[in-house]
Parts: sequence; C-alpha cells; structure tokens
Amino acid sequence: LTAEDFGVPSTTEAEAEHDDGHDHEHDETEQLNEDLASGEATLLDHHGNPIAEDVYEKVEQDGVAVEFTVEGFAGLGGRGTLLNSDVAEGAHAVIKFNLTDAETGAPLTGLRPAAWMDPHPEQAEHVADESCKEQVETYLQGQLNTQAQVDFNGFFILGMNEDATVSVIDPLANVGGMTQLYAMMLLKQPAEDWAISQDQGQVFMSMPGAGQVAVLSTDSFQIDHDLDAGSQPMRVAFQPDETYVWVGNDADLRPDSGVTVIDPTVPEVVAFIETGRGHHELAFSADSRYAFVSNAADGDVSIIDTETLRMVDEVKVPGTPVALDVSGQGALYVLDEEDGTVTVVDGDSFEKVTEVDTGRGAAALRFTPDGRWALVANPEQGTLTIIDSDQHITTHVAEIGGAPDQISFSQNLAYIRARDAAQVVIVPLADIAADQELPVTTVPVGNLPPGEFPQLTSAAAIYPAPDNAGVMIANPADMQIHYYVEGSTSPLGSFEGHGRRPRAAMVVDRSLREEAPGVYVGRVRIPQDGEYEVAFFMGDPAISHCFYFTAKPDPEIERVEAFAPPTLEVLSEYESIQPGETLSLQVRLTNTASEEPLVDVNDLTGLIGPVSGIWQNRLAATPVGDGVYQMDITLDEPGLYNLFFVAPSLGAAADQMPRLAISVEGGN
Repeated sequence: LTAEDFGVPSTTEAEAEHDDGHDHEHDETEQLNEDLASGEATLLDHHGNPIAEDVYEKVEQDGVAVEFTVEGFAGLGGRGTLLNSDVAEGAHAVIKFNLTDAETGAPLTGLRPAAWMDPHPEQAEHVADESCKEQVETYLQGQLNTQAQVDFNGFFILGMNEDATVSVIDPLANVGGMTQLYAMMLLKQPAEDWAISQDQGQVFMSMPGAGQVAVLSTDSFQIDHDLDAGSQPMRVAFQPDETYVWVGNDADLRPDSGVTVIDPTVPEVVAFIETGRGHHELAFSADSRYAFVSNAADGDVSIIDTETLRMVDEVKVPGTPVALDVSGQGALYVLDEEDGTVTVVDGDSFEKVTEVDTGRGAAALRFTPDGRWALVANPEQGTLTIIDSDQHITTHVAEIGGAPDQISFSQNLAYIRARDAAQVVIVPLADIAADQELPVTTVPVGNLPPGEFPQLTSAAAIYPAPDNAGVMIANPADMQIHYYVEGSTSPLGSFEGHGRRPRAAMVVDRSLREEAPGVYVGRVRIPQDGEYEVAFFMGDPAISHCFYFTAKPDPEIERVEAFAPPTLEVLSEYESIQPGETLSLQVRLTNTASEEPLVDVNDLTGLIGPVSGIWQNRLAATPVGDGVYQMDITLDEPGLYNLFFVAPSLGAAADQMPRLAISVEGGN
C-alpha cells in the first residue's frame, strides 16, 4: 500500500505551521470560569437550555440510576483541569456515565459497561429502550455493516515494525492465528522508542534516521506532526505530570548530545539541554520536579530542573550507566553495565547513598509499580536480581537463563523477556518477599528467540492489556505479537505481522474507565456537528438505553467538510467462499453528512491481499446505480484476506473506510 492509500500527508503538509502557539481556547475557558463564578454566565445543556446540574439525562432501570453527561474539554486530548460545557465538531469530549443504586444513591463500582456512538438522523425519533436493545444487539454481533462510528469498547494493538511502519491491529475478530489489520501508518524512518499519553490520545515516536519525533493521533491513527528533535533521538518519555515529553539525543559529541524537551499540547519543541555524551536513559522524580538523564559515554547522570529546564547537578557513577529508575522512597538507582554495580542516589540531596553489586553484564533495571523492589536483568549471566529498596540490599538472585534483557509489569506480574530463548519469565509481584524463595515461572512464547532478529529496539516488547489480566508480546523473529493471559501455560493466540517484524508492542485502550467510584468515562473527538446517539449497555444488572446530545458546528473547520470520507455500507451477505469461486461484492456509498447516495464515483478501488502476506491486488468497482458499486473477487488460495477501500476523488483513504475480512475455505 502506498502513503496516499492511507492518507499520509506529504512532507510539506506535515511540516506546515499551525498557529502562533498561543492557547486561545485556554484563555476562553478561564474567562468562562470567571463569568460562571461571578454569575455573569449560565451553563447550558446540549440544546441551549439553562441547567442547574451538568447532567444531560437520567434514567432508572433494574434498580440502577444512570446519569449521562457530555463535556467539551479545554486542552488537547483531555489533559488539564478546565472543563467547557460546549461540545463542538472536531473538538475532544468526555462521555460520562454515573452509575448509582436507584434506592440508596450508592455508587456502583467494578462494573464493565459498554457504549457506542453514532450520528442520529435529523428529525428522527429518539428510540425507545426496546429498540435501543435491538440496536445494541447489532453492535455486539460485530458485523462490518453494523459497526458504530465510535466504539467505546475494546482496544487496539500497535506494532512498531522493523521498517518505517506502525501496524494497528483490531484484536476483536480472533486471537487464534487470524487478525484484523485496522490501519498501517507510514513513518519517514523506522521508530526506535515511543511513549503514550495517559489519556491514550497521543503517541510520540522517535525516528533516529530522520532526526525527528512523529506524533501519532490515536483518534485517527494518522501522523499529525513530524517534529525536528535534534541529533539521534532515541529514548522517549512523558514526565509523570505530562507537562513535557523528553527525548534523549544520543550524539557522539558535544554540544549535540543531550535531551530535547517537547510541549505535547501544541506540540512543539521548547528546549534542548546539553548533557554528557553517549546513550541516554530517562527517569523522573514522582512529583515531576526533576528529570534524570544518564550519559553512557561520560559515566554520569545529569539532573535537570523541569520548571527552569536547566541542569542543576551531575552525579558521577562507576563505568557505563545503562539503566536508571526511581524507588517509591524517591531514591535514584543507576545500573552500571560493566560490573553490574547499582549506585543508589538520594533523591533530595543527590548524594550517593550506597552501591549494590548485581554482577557484570547487567542490562535492565526496573522498579515494581509500588516502588518497593528493584528488578535487575543480566543477559550475560542469565540472572534476575531483586533489590529491597528499604534497605538497599540484594534479597534474591535467580538463575533464569535465556539472556534476559527487558523487564515489564502488569498489575500483578513482572515479565522478563529472554533474548536468546523463545520464552518469557514471570514473577508474581505479591509473592516477592525478602525471607522467601523467589517464585519464577517460564512460559514458552513463539518458535524463535527474539534475538535471532538482529535489530531489536529499546522500546518495550511486552505491554500490558487494558484489563491488566494479560500482556502483548512482540517477537520480530517469528513476525508475531503474542497474546498471553495471566494464569495460562502458553499464549492464548497471536497476531500476524502482515509481512513485517514487530519489534515492540503497545496497547491503545478504547474502553470506558472507572475514574471515580461509579463514574465510567470515555473520550472521543467529535467527528462532525449534529445530533448523536450514544447506546449504553450492561448485562448484569440488565440496562439498555440510548442517550442523545448535540454537537455545535465549528465555522473554522467548515472547509474540511467537503473532504470528509463517505459512508461505505457492505450489501452482500456471505460467510466464506471457495478457492476459485467469484464473489460479486456490492457496496453502497453515501455522503456522510447528507446521507445522499454518491453516484458516478469512477475511482472506487478495492485493495486486497492475504493477512499473512505482503502482496496486494487492486480491484476496480463498477457503478450499478443509486450509489451501489460492484467488484468481482476471485481468490485461488485458501486463507484469510483483507480488503481495503479507497476513493481518492472523495478524499477517502484506506483507513477512513471499513475494512472487510474475506475467508477462503480449504476446498474439497
């Protein structure tokens, strides 16, 4: 597939200036808050009516009260603290469901509600609960022609490939060997590391070959910006409060070696800070006051004040610092690769406290989520060392083999990648105790050790699933991302790399989150103005109800409406086809805004290829009439195929219209 097929902007478009950098929306929201406090302004509901409470609608079913709210957010991706009652097209919004006991008012916690959002036709009646239940049932079936415009359930998997691409995988189809390629993003150069914002709205990816950082929007799964980020940008990290994104510049010589600092809300580079030479690892104090930057070639750690963006101190450590992290007590731990010494530095005075020996050749150091235990992986000696941060002493040294070189965590487990073995080592976090033997389990993953692929990356190959009950494990050697569920003896399934080698994995969570007791929240960028229907569903207790809200038009983005992708509806019904059989597939194209059929579209094209392959064929669509188009598909080999649709004259790229999975059976 070409860059144009996926709507990737040209270099000139990607580097275009956006505004003067001033946050006008922030100023307007501050003024609104002042007016509300003084009584000079009144909050309005989605129809423009004054409201006393910021609740659009409240319903009661099966003993449960559900309050529905939609709020526009002042700030990119929902970061910040200021809320704005306006909901407008193109803007970010927060969808809230407050669930309480209808009789007592007590919040209902620990539930798993589902929601879908679709445009609601003008002048159409609001559906009754029984009709809404039927609508929810069609969403739950997951059929292509009944997919909602916005799905607040499930998640997407990102694969950082060895080439200049990022795969976006929808795992809902199957986890037993078949997968859905939702989108493929094209980068200027291969990525080395990435970091995702807490609201899941942005991913920042370093591209050393381009000297840039790509900014991915998870709303559209497109690259919004390519930022110049100095020489050899490698490691990427958000500081805890997300004020800045930090990028390590691994230049060989001064003054190009240091860190580039990015404001993610613009986004733009705000500073470059020169540090020592060599590879840089990044860590931060829990309050985001200090950034710690290791300098491998100079054997020291630079300490930077994140408010002034100036280096305030420098700590010399033995040998070559290869990893660093901060304990729950605020102490900085710095790992030396040469002899395995961990230098412990006081987080307030920046004075050395002590040193802990973990053995020559250590490569990775990570603290458990509670900050109590430091885990050190040593690929040279095949060991995992545990350090008690309360006393700064070694409590366990486990022989695990396989050249362990990366450490990741879910809520309950530690995962250690074995570079030279097709396995992952698992340690239950609750069972780590100084006076007990370290419980270690080995799980086979794939057929080939990841180290057989020579171009491994520093980005995490193991990433937790949204429910923290499993992880995704990228293995470039066998070209798959494996899905492991906690408690299993092997992965539940795997996702193909589509001819590419995923070196790292990441998960973008789209499900509703419980952000306060009984308050379940989803975030969305409003696609267009008009009325929307939000279908809410919960199985136990049983609730199905459709809520409604209206998004205002934004005059400043009216020019974009002409290029909005059309709505594509698949008309043909089938389960599978036989090899050599011709499938006459019919689809209907309509204008998304007016719902009028789109006729005489001469460049509607299908792009079809095997899920596990890299070739693809183009199929021309023939107009049948009244916005209906037909393409004849004949596939000779059994397997699963992906069919994408593009229509350049309508501005419709491959990731802007539905993708169809076509199964060819094995034959007789």
